Parts: sequence; structure tokens; C-alpha cells
Amino acid sequence: VKNYGDIAVEKYTKKFDGFNPDPMQVSANDLQNAWDEIDSNLKRSLEVAHKRIKKFHEKQIPSSFTIEGEHGDIVQRKWRPVKNAGIYVPGGRAAYPSTVLMNAIPAKVAGVKEISMVSPGDAEGRINKTVLAAAYLSGIKKVFRIGGAQAIGALAFGTNQINKVDVISGP
Repeated sequence: VKNYGDIAVEKYTKKFDGFNPDPMQVSANDLQNAWDEIDSNLKRSLEVAHKRIKKFHEKQIPSSFTIEGEHGDIVQRKWRPVKNAGIYVPGGRAAYPSTVLMNAIPAKVAGVKEISMVSPGDAEGRINKTVLAAAYLSGIKKVFRIGGAQAIGALAFGTNQINKVDVISGP
């Protein structure tokens, strides 16, 4: 993946996940549609979970501070988020919307501007609708239908389609 980028991601997705990830990125319409189409009880459950997770993580943000010494010396601790983060959400035969929420919300609360999510599709290359709905609720704009080592490599090194990230989280 480091050497061949998207070509390698496509090759290994076909080999290990059994589908061609073209297009690799899930469209904004598909994210919106997933949210619009899920059951209203499930939607409410995701919203409640989102609210609780956000409230918890807002309490974890350390404060920045400056201490000035008696001789003009200054020491500081500054809290700054990374620019972008990647989250890995397992998929294929199972759905983990909680993984989306538990990884994306802390990043958003911390101030990360761009989150890229990778998750393998099923045999037809589809990501579970509830997982996509959780991504939509969490404000993730970039979702890619890839998994495994090739997805981690794409996030770590970047490709033509996937930006290199500063940190990767997930199970």
C-alpha cells in the first residue's frame, strides 16, 4: 500500500474481502440515506448514545495553562488536537455502530477537523446501514469501503483517494 497506493488497496480488498471497492468512498447521499432510512427507535438510540458519549468525553479535555515564574520564566501546557484521524470499524458479517460512536465522538470533542473512517463491506461491498447512520450522526464525511491491513496502510501512508492521518483508532 505504501508503494502502490489505491492499486494495492483494490487488489487486497478483492483478494481478502471478495469485492471490488469501486467506488472506494461512500457518497454523502448514501450516508444521508442511511440515516434517513433507519428505524426511528434505532435512530433515537444512536442519538442518546451520541449525547452520553459526548458529555463524558467533554469532561476529559485537559485545560491549557501558563505559569510565569518569578524570574520571567514561562512554562506552558497547551492542548491541541491532531489535524486528522482515521478510525477503523470492523464489518463484513457484523455491524458495530458503537465503534463508530466511541471512536469518532472523542475525536470530534477533542477538535479533530477531519475524520476518515474505513470499514470492510459485505460480500457485495456494502457497509451496514446502521454503521453508516452512526457515521452520519457523528459528522464523518469520509467513509471508505475497505478493511484489513490495506485499510490501515491507506490511513497510515495515504493514497490518491485517502488522506494520510495523524492517528488511527479502533478495536
